[in-house]
Amino acid sequence: MNNLEATSFIKVALKEFIASFPKTRVRYEFDIDANVHCVEVVPNSIYHLDTDYINWENNFTNNFIQLYPFENICFFSDDAIVGIN
Repeated sequence: MNNLEATSFIKVALKEFIASFPKTRVRYEFDIDANVHCVEVVPNSIYHLDTDYINWENNFTNNFIQLYPFENICFFSDDAIVGIN
């Protein structure tokens, strides 16, 4: 498996996520230098406080790690030090 397969998996999951969480905005980027898939989720209130979102992220991350053990993924919100260009 490679990062193109992981990217496809993430994009499909994020489309489903947006349908389930219509008040959110997500942005995705693969950072080739760091070898990490980056997902920004806003607003902060969803990212930090919404139990349904937190459970979704935990489940997604666990599934992602099982399918792509040699890939890295990072979720953050717009208050993080890191960001998407």
